[in-house]
Amino acid sequence: MPYQLEEKDFDFFMPDANQVLAEQVLMLAHNILPGSKGWSGFQTQYFHPDNEVTLYLDERENDTHLFIGGCLVASNEAKDILPELADFKSRFRPENDPMTWFLKGSGMHVGVDADVEDEENARQDALSRWVLWARFLANFGCYYRFHSVSVNKQKFVHSETAKKKKNVERYRRAYESLFKTLEQNRYSKITVVTDNVEGAQLAGLQQAIDNSDNILERKITLSPPVPKEDFTSIESSWLQFVDMQIYALSRFIFPSGENVLMKFEKYPYDSAKGDGEVSKDPVIINQRRFEVARYFILKDIFHHIRRHFVVRLVSPHYENSISSMACITDKEILHFADLVDKSIHGFCNRQFSEITFDFEAL
Repeated sequence: MPYQLEEKDFDFFMPDANQVLAEQVLMLAHNILPGSKGWSGFQTQYFHPDNEVTLYLDERENDTHLFIGGCLVASNEAKDILPELADFKSRFRPENDPMTWFLKGSGMHVGVDADVEDEENARQDALSRWVLWARFLANFGCYYRFHSVSVNKQKFVHSETAKKKKNVERYRRAYESLFKTLEQNRYSKITVVTDNVEGAQLAGLQQAIDNSDNILERKITLSPPVPKEDFTSIESSWLQFVDMQIYALSRFIFPSGENVLMKFEKYPYDSAKGDGEVSKDPVIINQRRFEVARYFILKDIFHHIRRHFVVRLVSPHYENSISSMACITDKEILHFADLVDKSIHGFCNRQFSEITFDFEAL
């Protein structure tokens, strides 16, 4: 049985109304790399050529969208995730050995019996998972940078005509755009780690890897895939972390109707629509309190991810500013993190605002 939530778990997220938090501020300055001219902002640097970094990648895909995302981590610091993730898994599933199951944002587990038997238990399980995850992120000490590419498959323009080649082309261009988001590490040794990708996706990834030295200063190295039965290695632990993060963010970028993430957004939706209840009934007041708390849980997750974007990065190799997130529709958008950053800020900080970023409008 998963962790059973208590009232104190919701209290953790209730903010002090008199306190201004860092995430309530939207930074708009540019980050200027050496050699860029005609821009103002904060001077930043390329990383040293001897720096070795690892990009842990996972994907989510449906009929209309492809989302590939992951975490860029200093290779010599990657091991730091091991005790932290194991502790989270033990807290969430105290009855199971954390070395025997795989944490996924969708709620599925490999090597663990089914969690839920009915819809109500499913909602409770999801809420417990994400409440604990938000608290985990608040104290997560491993530094990483978030990188991703989002592909609108309905607007994607193919140059290939054969169906098989179209699929390979879509993946190749997605990964090539993703590699462009690594501009700040263009001189570093970069290794990509994935799970067991195959077919058109593997072919597209390999083609992008082969072309990566035309995007960066040196070719990216592709590590052997992490086996499905691996639940505990450094590589598997980071992929589990990535799966949770991209599940949340991909649901924000292309939600299903009003379902951003497991109905946690019910409070801001009701509030924005003016449907909030005013009552003196203690039961209703307490229920509203939980809805408010759930909103702040969602807010904390998205703000954490947002703080790990690189936005408004200016490089001498690109005419316009770029970011650590790209988007492909009928064009390539390299400043996508800037748009998502502003959207998360608006969603989490303003009561009457656009609920999600309008991905379809790009």
